[in-house]
Amino acid sequence: METESMNITNNQKVGGIGEIRSVTRDVRKERIETDHNLDYQTVQNEIATRKYHDPLLGECQQNTIALADKLTQHGYTVDIIWGALKEPQSRQSSTQPPPQTVKEIQSAVHFWVEIPPDKNNINKKGNIIAEICKEPTGQWQVTTTLPNAYHRPVESRIRYKKDEISEKHLKSYAGYKQLIKKGLVVS
Repeated sequence: METESMNITNNQKVGGIGEIRSVTRDVRKERIETDHNLDYQTVQNEIATRKYHDPLLGECQQNTIALADKLTQHGYTVDIIWGALKEPQSRQSSTQPPPQTVKEIQSAVHFWVEIPPDKNNINKKGNIIAEICKEPTGQWQVTTTLPNAYHRPVESRIRYKKDEISEKHLKSYAGYKQLIKKGLVVS
């Protein structure tokens, strides 16, 4: 069962955040049903009642590529963010600041999609963040605010180009350096 903030209503404007929500939900459904061979509604209901672990957790590279590809097919400019999950306060060293660069990310790497503002987006003031499986709880989200658990280091924004970026580029720092050489790291 999807939470109220995730429901799509028929009166939301197509071509803006409503369409992004719809595409995000559809990509999530497709990955669960096709890649994991599971019934989408059963998985959603069991996740909502905490009977089931989200099958897309831990697959942020595949999730991000799938969503970026579909959003670009709908005409959006899409950036993949090579980010990090913030350590919970109980495990965080008070002297250890969050990583400032992609190279400094040692653990808790996480990827998500951001649609930068442009004249065609409904949100002209900031990025729209989208992912088909948010950490650490699963489910999907579309928001204009970076979740508190996420950290976006500098030079972590990678412009998605279908024929130039693949999941293998998101597996290691060596892959990140290849993206720099291709000119896809935009900030």
